[in-house]
Amino acid sequence: MGTMVVVIVIGVGCCILLTRLRVFWGGHVDIPIYHAGTGGSIIVRGSRISLCLLQSAHSHSPLGLLRQYSTKAAPVTALPHLTAAGAAHMVAIHDKAVSTRTAVAEGRVTFSSGSALSLIRVNANKKGDVLAIARISGIMAAKKCSDVVVLCHPIPISSVEVDVVEEGAEAKGGGGGGGGWGMKITAKVTCEGKTGVEMEALTAVMGAALAVVDMCKAVDKRIVINGVRVVQKTGGRRGDFFADRP
Repeated sequence: MGTMVVVIVIGVGCCILLTRLRVFWGGHVDIPIYHAGTGGSIIVRGSRISLCLLQSAHSHSPLGLLRQYSTKAAPVTALPHLTAAGAAHMVAIHDKAVSTRTAVAEGRVTFSSGSALSLIRVNANKKGDVLAIARISGIMAAKKCSDVVVLCHPIPISSVEVDVVEEGAEAKGGGGGGGGWGMKITAKVTCEGKTGVEMEALTAVMGAALAVVDMCKAVDKRIVINGVRVVQKTGGRRGDFFADRP
């Protein structure tokens, strides 16, 4: 069997030598490579290409470096938080216009029984007023969004509105049936800025929901937070969004 030698020129003074192309029964192709004192392989499986480089004794290349590339067409919508090399970064917004931006998010807290809701209705929870604490926690969470979501910009928020209401026929009636006792949390965040406040609205919902769990976990160990999503967004260059519209 002969040896096929291929040289790929990447840039000035940089090339990779490919030798001994091997095709396996599984359908993938293994191409041993040599570049700058580092050996490894390019493995082709269908439309995906993997580049695996192994460090040699005289190379400073990272051991076991693995990168994957795809020959499929890139999606129309790119992720703005990724650079061309695939690294995460904070999106630059200095060239955007200031506008009024609003986002509304919602979520639900579901109890496994009516015990916690019975206490909430009459404000008899030992820790205090569950609804008031949840609302304040949601507002504080929105203001701290950039501290916990690391690539978010610190935004001068104009207003935060958090509503926590009882939801579900079984909850209002106090009847049986699992999964019917719950609270609906809605958060609306507004700012005058260069980037949207969707993450602030989502964080507000999660902050309020976690406060409900913390206040009620002694009574109900099976509380579930679910359905957290953005339902409305207005302002910005990408236009408005409404979750209930196609």
